[in-house]
Amino acid sequence: MTQDVTFHDKRLLLVEDELFLAEKIEKQLSALGVKEVLIASCLAEATQHAEAEKIDLALLDVNLPDNETTVEFGKSLADAQIPIVFFSGYNVDDMSKMAEGHEFLEKPLSVPRLKAGLRRAMLRSSASSADDPEEKMAGQEARQ
Repeated sequence: MTQDVTFHDKRLLLVEDELFLAEKIEKQLSALGVKEVLIASCLAEATQHAEAEKIDLALLDVNLPDNETTVEFGKSLADAQIPIVFFSGYNVDDMSKMAEGHEFLEKPLSVPRLKAGLRRAMLRSSASSADDPEEKMAGQEARQ
């Protein structure tokens, strides 16, 4: 049985340093029904968004200017049970290894690939939180 995943109520953090590409991806995400896209062009902006806003999903370009990468930032989001998808157009084999265990997409992105990658990330995140005994307990307490 396939779980249905929708994006209509989701706030997504997009980290992409190329403005033209960020706007193109934002349109693709809107086509998927994403409620709101917060765009950051560097780690400092991404961190500000993550601290100030409730983020439901994150789509992170691995390589940023000044030798910054989103790998550690993304893993910290994943640790907070936020589904993440990394993407890159450079050294795809190396970049996908850096993403270790998280969704990874190769540029250029398309609506079907974005949908599939985000869906897998959401399902993976919900499965891992369901496997976490503390998360199960918190969920049980919330239902009481």
